[in-house]
Amino acid sequence: MTTIEPWLREILRCPSCGGPLRDAVGPLSGPELRCTRCSLAYRVDDGIPVLLVDEARDAGGGSASDGGPESGDDRLSADEPGPGRE
Repeated sequence: MTTIEPWLREILRCPSCGGPLRDAVGPLSGPELRCTRCSLAYRVDDGIPVLLVDEARDAGGGSASDGGPESGDDRLSADEPGPGRE
């Protein structure tokens, strides 16, 4: 599966929810780390885990950053009012 050192693998946590990560295989047969709590999956490039929530894949099949209603994307768009935008 992944080529991450075991000591590092034990301390890595999901940046989204803080849950533990387990080894998995992605849809293109590449290694990934999958959160056991929120089911986001993070790819592993050349033994380096890419723990970016915006690039995570929903283990259910969607992308965490696709902006769809199931992604939970609550970021403001440029035309929505927000803190400091009046």
